[in-house]
Amino acid sequence: MPRLLALLALLCCVACSGARPSPEETLSRSLTTFHSHLLFGRYDDAAAYLPLEQREAFLEYYQGTDDDLKITEFEIARSELAPTRDSAKVEVDLSWYQLPSMTVKTSKMVEKWEYDSAFERWTLVEHKVKDD
Repeated sequence: MPRLLALLALLCCVACSGARPSPEETLSRSLTTFHSHLLFGRYDDAAAYLPLEQREAFLEYYQGTDDDLKITEFEIARSELAPTRDSAKVEVDLSWYQLPSMTVKTSKMVEKWEYDSAFERWTLVEHKVKDD
């Protein structure tokens, strides 16, 4: 019986220590999830990835254009994690159109994400159209 308890304790330790995803893994998931929310018009869900003080303006913008602005696809073109692994610079290609036009345009976005290790989550702190 003591050997069984020791084995169970060891298995629990191994399972708990290996279950934590790396910042790189959570960044990839956060990028895909955030941009998927934009694609499908789930702006409340997308806003959860922004700091509290930016959410209201974000929601006003996207909900105000919801009937006219349609994002058709996105591609994470580049992702560069800082050596400290607590921030990342990301370039995203967003394809979209705005009614009444049906012409699809592509914008290159530059985003800055920051990692909160206490909550193991990434937050989009800055996003803008890339100047060519």
